[in-house]
Amino acid sequence: MTALVFLVLSLDTALLASAGVKFSFTAPNAKKIKVYGSFNGWSKGYVLVKAGSGIWEQSVELQRGRYEYKYLVDGKWQHDARLPTINDGLLGKNNVVIVR
Repeated sequence: MTALVFLVLSLDTALLASAGVKFSFTAPNAKKIKVYGSFNGWSKGYVLVKAGSGIWEQSVELQRGRYEYKYLVDGKWQHDARLPTINDGLLGKNNVVIVR
């Protein structure tokens, strides 16, 4: 028997953005950071560039929609605890962004 689970995510529990989404992650000692997400099937990571003071950034053009994403920091998956999250179904968390 298969159980269906429905999740309702309200707009106040997601980061709202326009088409150009700036992904930013603070990791002063990191050597390499990529962002992966549902916006491309989790198959291609976008490399973040060190912007100073331990902050890494990358802008990605996205169509309207709701996306989950996570950072790969020196080979370890991490989410940004400062931003809205959702359970990823694998005992972890993903961040969420809604593009309007």
